[in-house]
Amino acid sequence: MGEEWFRHVFLRHCGPARPQVRLLDSHSSHEVVELLHLAWKENIHLVALLPHTTQELQPLDKVVFGPFYKTYSRACAEFMSARTAHIVNKATWPKLN
Repeated sequence: MGEEWFRHVFLRHCGPARPQVRLLDSHSSHEVVELLHLAWKENIHLVALLPHTTQELQPLDKVVFGPFYKTYSRACAEFMSARTAHIVNKATWPKLN
């Protein structure tokens, strides 16, 4: 899957200038020999980040999405604990505070 994306999406849009550097997270789809060979052949240097480091390097995850997720999770938990029949879906989502 990672090699297909690299070949059919990344290489089509990365432009002709070489060498290039591509940062990768530690997802297992990036650990494919074919992807590594293709990157080497295309003169693209791959830099794999250590696990659990990408969230520290993405400001929106820390400043926007992280706090939103925590607040949303807390609101869902409070809503569902009010009654055992409460679930969060399209109909009940607007009732979250």
